[in-house]
Amino acid sequence: MMLLSQPRKLWTVSGFYYEHTMAVEQSCYLLTQLIVILKQENEFLEELENHLKTVDSLEVEEETLRVHCIQLAKERTTKWEGV
Repeated sequence: MMLLSQPRKLWTVSGFYYEHTMAVEQSCYLLTQLIVILKQENEFLEELENHLKTVDSLEVEEETLRVHCIQLAKERTTKWEGV
């Protein structure tokens, strides 16, 4: 009777080992994918930060040009009024 129960235990242990090995491998794969995604996210965030800096500088430049245009328009108006 003992001979029959030992192979069953062995099968149960190897099945248990196989299932957990597959679960660990799947977890490792998912963690690897997560690391790749996080690295990409950091790269995209850096790129976004650079674009935002560019937009900020362009906004400042636009404001400067608008002020300059207003000043030129006032100068022209003043010159025409003086004539």
